[in-house]
Amino acid sequence: MAETKRTCGSCTACCKTHAIEELNKPAGVWCQECSIGHGCKIYVSRPPTCQDWSCEWLLGVGKEEERPDMVKIVLEWRDIPYFGQTLLLFEVTEGALNNKFSQWIRKLAKNRKDTVCCLPLVGKNTIYVSRNPLPIEAKSFGTINGRETDIIYI
Repeated sequence: MAETKRTCGSCTACCKTHAIEELNKPAGVWCQECSIGHGCKIYVSRPPTCQDWSCEWLLGVGKEEERPDMVKIVLEWRDIPYFGQTLLLFEVTEGALNNKFSQWIRKLAKNRKDTVCCLPLVGKNTIYVSRNPLPIEAKSFGTINGRETDIIYI
C-alpha cells in the first residue's frame, strides 16, 4: 500500500509561529499573506523561507488528528548551538503548552535524552535538557526565535 503524502490542507499554524524575514513578519503573529484556515494568499510566489520549510507533522510525525492547527502546537527539529538537535514546540494558541504537555516534555527529555524547547506565545521560552552541554552552569541561553530562553536541567 502506497503511503499518502501529507499536505497542509487548511492548516496555517506556521503562518503565525514562525518569523519570515522576507516579509518582515515576526514570530508569534499572523502573516499578512495568510488567509487563516485556508492557506497562503501568495502560495505560488511565497518566499524561500516558506517554500523550504516543513513541520514535523508534514514529515510524518504524529497522527492525522495531531495536525498543528488541531493541537495548536507546531513541532520542528532544529540544530541549536551546544544542544544539537532540539525538538521545538511552537505554541499557536496561548495555553496550548499547558502542564499536561510540560509533564510529557520533561519525560521525553529525561527518558530519551532529547533536548526539548517550548516556545509559548507569552513569556520566555524554556529548554529542557537532561545533561549540561554548556561550559558553565547557565540558567539562560539567550534568544531562540527572537525570545529570551531559560534552561531547565532535568
